[in-house]
Order: sequence, then structure tokens, then C-alpha cells
Amino acid sequence: PGTVARALGLRKGQPFRWDPTRLAALIREDGGLFRAEATRARASVEDGVVALDLTVAEPSYRTITPELDVDADRARVFLRVQDRNLLGLGCEGEVEASCTRKEAPE
Repeated sequence: PGTVARALGLRKGQPFRWDPTRLAALIREDGGLFRAEATRARASVEDGVVALDLTVAEPSYRTITPELDVDADRARVFLRVQDRNLLGLGCEGEVEASCTRKEAPE
């Protein structure tokens, strides 16, 4: 919640100023935090207090790339898994694995 509040320029105890361009920055197609089609924002006021209700969905941050390479005397299987938001910490992680099988010489 703190990351989103800072990105929206919201501070507890400060006057509420809604800036739609700040929300737009969070839902950019080229790397925003949330998917645009799943984002909804609604504000309500009660006793002079503003409550902001955000409904969001994170985009998929994982990519799986399989590869198979076969020729006359060997076969290789390769798999790469990338996560651009590892454990929700905003860190990137990548794991690669491959297996090669060669035919025994005659």
C-alpha cells in the first residue's frame, strides 16, 4: 500500500488531491505495476475523511522459454525461466537449464 500511495502522491493527514496521470503511470502498458483493463479506482468521503478503494491485477512477470535442438548425433533440451518481480520485491531472477544427449561413438 505504501508504494502505491507514494506513486499516487497520497499522504495520510494531507489534503486529498486526485491526479489521474499518476494512476495512468501505474498502469502503463510498457512496464506499469498493474494491468489497465483490471484497474478500478473509487473514492468515498465520510466525516471529512477520504477513502480510496483500488482494485488492481498485476501483469504476469514470468516468462518460460523452451527450446529443443536435434541433429544427427545429439539432442539438446533448454529451458529458461525469468521472473521480473521475484517474490514481489521488484527484483529480477533468471534460471537456465539444459540437457544434452550425444550418441556414443561407434
